Amino acid sequence: MKIPYGYVLVGERIAIHEERTDVVCSIFEYYLAGASLGKIVAMLFAKSIASPTGNAKWTRAAVDKLLANKKYIPIVGVDVYMDAQFERDHRWLTDVTEFKYYVGSSVHKLYLSIILELCDRRTVSFVLRDANDSALVHETLDQALASNPDAHPLFHSDRGFQYTTRVFHDKLAAAGMTQSISQVGKCILWRASGASSSGSGTMAGNSPAGSY
Repeated sequence: MKIPYGYVLVGERIAIHEERTDVVCSIFEYYLAGASLGKIVAMLFAKSIASPTGNAKWTRAAVDKLLANKKYIPIVGVDVYMDAQFERDHRWLTDVTEFKYYVGSSVHKLYLSIILELCDRRTVSFVLRDANDSALVHETLDQALASNPDAHPLFHSDRGFQYTTRVFHDKLAAAGMTQSISQVGKCILWRASGASSSGSGTMAGNSPAGSY
């Protein structure tokens, strides 16, 4: 039997591990305060808190799995747990992935713009084109809004030129969405989806979009 992080086996009874309870509560607290999975990982590493597997650094997947686990209701309470699920359901991630293909000796490119829902990795919308431009991401967002008219999620991307324009920011604001942008050249989408972005690296943190 695998015992979840935050619990300990005492004799034949599973009990709450007091020290790790504080860690679990901190993770939920940071998340509900708006911290990204990457920032929570950084917080845990800075505090030298080992992961459930004993590694020095947690993974974003481990944090996300903990936030989704109903077994933490006795530790954080029903309200906090449900608030976290609401937040997980209302975070969209987007990125553009470049694909190359050959026709004879000629190299051609296709660009996949996709929006995923963080909670269950559901594809909200996607567009495939031969040009990586603003129209590509605008159409992807328009499709997402058309199929989810009542959604007002936190919308996360990297700092690609398409996402940092005033036009795109205004489209999100008009839809009641909060924009979140990661550090230069870094986005969590490719790790969350298993796809490989045309960019490199992993997100080390994000910040709400503010000024342009």
